[in-house]
Amino acid sequence: MKELVQWLKDNVGDSIQIITPQFERTSALEFNWKPANDEQFYAVIEKAPLNILLGLGFRRWETMNNLIKENFQKPIKEEIKIPMINSDKDFVVDIGRGQAPTQLLEVDEDVLLFPCEWYNLIPDGLRVTGLYGELDIFKKDESDDDIRCGCLPYGIRRRKETE
Repeated sequence: MKELVQWLKDNVGDSIQIITPQFERTSALEFNWKPANDEQFYAVIEKAPLNILLGLGFRRWETMNNLIKENFQKPIKEEIKIPMINSDKDFVVDIGRGQAPTQLLEVDEDVLLFPCEWYNLIPDGLRVTGLYGELDIFKKDESDDDIRCGCLPYGIRRRKETE
């Protein structure tokens, strides 16, 4: 998607916006609390028990080892062509594993997605984990703010814990 947006900006202009539907949370938050500063933010994501994180709106996405097993089934790289309207050329995108990990972890971890309400609270430069287990750096006002079931499409990894 990033390549498509960049191509459109480079070839059509900066006025292009791609807007996807947002899917809000279907149940209320148990705790309506947000960290007031980076110190509180890190304390919560590093130390809070799983049930507290879930109550704050985090959602368990999947375990890293399950994501890695899914990545095994994807091609390393595959080119797809997207027809461009009113053009005789296709837009070409590479898909595949990309930066997704492919080696199982010795100690499995959960991927916990951030609540959407925390988008402006995530410290710039924080390493986040995406929906395929890939690591990325959070960049304020650049990182995706898409919402699915009240959560952002990335979060943190933590040692598996029971609820």
